[in-house]
Amino acid sequence: MAEKLSVHERAQYKWIANANRRWKRTPVRRHALAVSDQPWDTELLAGAKLYRTSRKLYLQSGGVFRPALQSSARALGSASLLENLIEYSPIDSELQWALSAPRLEERESVVLQLRRYATSLFHEQNHRVLWSKILPAPPPRVGPELYLYLNFAESLVVMLDDALADSLPVWQSSAAYTIGTLYGAPAKAAQLCKNRRHYRNYLHACAYSTYLTLGHYPESDSREIIQKLFSHLGPLAERAWIRSSALDAEFVGKTNPVWQARNARATLNVLRAGRAAQSPLRLPIDPIDNREAYLLTERTLDLFGL
Repeated sequence: MAEKLSVHERAQYKWIANANRRWKRTPVRRHALAVSDQPWDTELLAGAKLYRTSRKLYLQSGGVFRPALQSSARALGSASLLENLIEYSPIDSELQWALSAPRLEERESVVLQLRRYATSLFHEQNHRVLWSKILPAPPPRVGPELYLYLNFAESLVVMLDDALADSLPVWQSSAAYTIGTLYGAPAKAAQLCKNRRHYRNYLHACAYSTYLTLGHYPESDSREIIQKLFSHLGPLAERAWIRSSALDAEFVGKTNPVWQARNARATLNVLRAGRAAQSPLRLPIDPIDNREAYLLTERTLDLFGL
């Protein structure tokens, strides 16, 4: 007997089913960079420049993919983030079967269960790309400086998640966010930006606000910091803070700090390998000093063509 779903879960199923129907209405030839059995991978590669750029950068860095069944929880807690290999659950065949099942209750239940095994290749790729192409060596020892470094890296990846969501039609980003193949949710604030530079400044504010959120700064403090550092954005600074402060509480309070505590030593060893002569990135303890963060964020935006 199918599990009874809430009104919200039924709505989530409809977002996924409707988007899938729209995508499949006009079949797209398999993209040369697509991986097998990843939901909507070809469609996103064909239609989203940022998604395509990320894939190219990852492959140029020697990155590879391997289909392997794993839950989203296991993927988020694994130290595999340090390898230039991304494992993902090949669930698209199961998704397409479930969406065509004869009974609605069965379709809804199976589709929503598949979310537990979805992998955001875009998010995973960008971690590897940033470590190989943008971020300097980490601080030499496990401690507060290393955790600032790791939070900053995560904030850049989340910023790219947001930028991808902003670049897609709402029906696409909402469906991919719901199934779990994308982590960014669209925000109306992006539509208020006057030009490319204005939007880049908004993404800077989103990234730094995420950095503060991951560092567990009190909301009142982080809000004031963002408004001060990005006062030139006007109301968009507040919107950037709201967007970033809405990060999943489980991820901020548990998943991220637990991962860091478990993998700090391994992370340090991997990211410092071959970088002995490189000056380490030491982010200031004072959150008002965002000069280093700004320059590295700007380089990231350049690399990804934003």
